[in-house]
Amino acid sequence: MKKFFFVLLICFISFPCIYADNSVKSWSDRSFEIGIMQTDIGFSNNLFGILDIFQDSLEIDLNKLQDGFFLNLNLGVTPLYISFNSKKNWGFGFYLGADASGLAGLSGKMLNFMDANNEKSDLTLSVFAHAQFSLFFHISKLKMTLSPTVFYPAVYAVPSITYTKMNTDEETTLKLAYDLQVFSAISLADDNYREITGSPGFDFSLGLEFPLAEAIGLKKIIPFLDFSVGFDLQNFAMIPATLQSRMRMTGQIYCDKIDFINDGLNGFKIELENPIVYDESPLTVKRPFKLTAWAQWRPFKFLSVTPSIGFSLNGIYINMFSLEGGLKADINIFSIMNITAGAGYYDRVWVNSVDLALNFRVIEINIGINLRSNDFSESWNFLSGSPGARIGLKIGF
Repeated sequence: MKKFFFVLLICFISFPCIYADNSVKSWSDRSFEIGIMQTDIGFSNNLFGILDIFQDSLEIDLNKLQDGFFLNLNLGVTPLYISFNSKKNWGFGFYLGADASGLAGLSGKMLNFMDANNEKSDLTLSVFAHAQFSLFFHISKLKMTLSPTVFYPAVYAVPSITYTKMNTDEETTLKLAYDLQVFSAISLADDNYREITGSPGFDFSLGLEFPLAEAIGLKKIIPFLDFSVGFDLQNFAMIPATLQSRMRMTGQIYCDKIDFINDGLNGFKIELENPIVYDESPLTVKRPFKLTAWAQWRPFKFLSVTPSIGFSLNGIYINMFSLEGGLKADINIFSIMNITAGAGYYDRVWVNSVDLALNFRVIEINIGINLRSNDFSESWNFLSGSPGARIGLKIGF
């Protein structure tokens, strides 16, 4: 069993992108469908934008560091998925995929040597592979989607960075302490990279959709007010995964007496308590949990508008809780072209996106671009926003 998951994991992380997004929904009437290489990549930071990347030299405005440094990366791939729709209110699918996310959020107080006591900063990374079975069916008008998933973490970083600067009448002291722990599914000790030390976990997702306007008779009276409501529960852990192998680096940079005017940074010392330590230390791991409520309004057959709101719990961050939500609109043009425009706050980043799907019955092509930033106003600025893209191919009949 462990060898199977190890081979599966290596296959997944060999792909360049590691996150699949199904926000572009198929409106085709295909009964059987195969998706190939549904990929998504997104990058955001607060120092440079899209146009800066194409310059001969990259210029960084250090004044932006007054508020700290932020870098977010989401990568993903679903190399293969298969789905079947019976056209009798039930269907199923099977998905193989992987996802990765990373965040560097360094405190502005630390970067500007401001007074602080144990100021925390994020520096995180997680990589998961997963195999998911999905089943949908109807109970009267209520549509239910159940998706049990086996997941396997490849890498899970648990960092701790604290910054302290204290001023007294006699002196100024400064200390930056770090404790970086990187857990892996394979052994990191003694160059024994073939031994698998982790074990997979199990979680499930649940989706509910109810045509409320139809159920209460509003759609029949005022067709313009046709809408459905629902909620999605994602990655509810039943059995957490376990990682054993750990690489740990600890140390601190400190100075007991600082004179910035006369001595600059000459008083700093670096102390590496344990440069690199390899050991076995069990860690239980869960995928990020999300709960989202939404409503889809269909004023016309070719247009739908969907607002959503919810929250996420992700144990890899210092602050586990994060609100999420957004608004998107879908336009269907002659059942051949579908355009989706959306804006929202997801995975701690503001994202504005436009997606295009071209449906030729047997073949469907999905492409999309987006701008993203940790700052709401910057996510709308093409000159300073950060890029993201997605692409996918579907075939079926």
